[in-house]
Amino acid sequence: MTKYPEGFSDPKIEAFLTGFYKLSDTVGEDAAYVAKYSADAKLIMGLKVAEGSEQIAELRKGMWGAVVGRHHVLLQVFPFQPAKSRTGEFALVGTVDYTLHNGKKVLVEWGAKMVVDRGSAESDDVKITFYQVYVDSTPVAKALSS
Repeated sequence: MTKYPEGFSDPKIEAFLTGFYKLSDTVGEDAAYVAKYSADAKLIMGLKVAEGSEQIAELRKGMWGAVVGRHHVLLQVFPFQPAKSRTGEFALVGTVDYTLHNGKKVLVEWGAKMVVDRGSAESDDVKITFYQVYVDSTPVAKALSS
């Protein structure tokens, strides 16, 4: 169960984050994953940087290169703006359990900064404008090499 700060209530963001990580864990959903970002969004995944939909799609496909499965658990969300502001900025903490092509499983902790545009009050159309993930890829590399 994801922890939010006491008093934080934003069902639109909570549903978006739940859906985003479920989609992130689903192989083959590249177009749907990219659709979660604005057209000019910036994604930084470790040392890899992608700007715009086309580069984000390429990076997304590459994220499945060494893994056959993954499961993200979003442990905690730290918002930096009030729930009703148009943009939202969050620090996120979680884990991801990878299943590698060689059959090994690796659990890794990660942290991230995410900035979103909440869209209009009438719409559920939240878009990521910036997303940077901090993750140590050493455990995956070691599991792949042994």
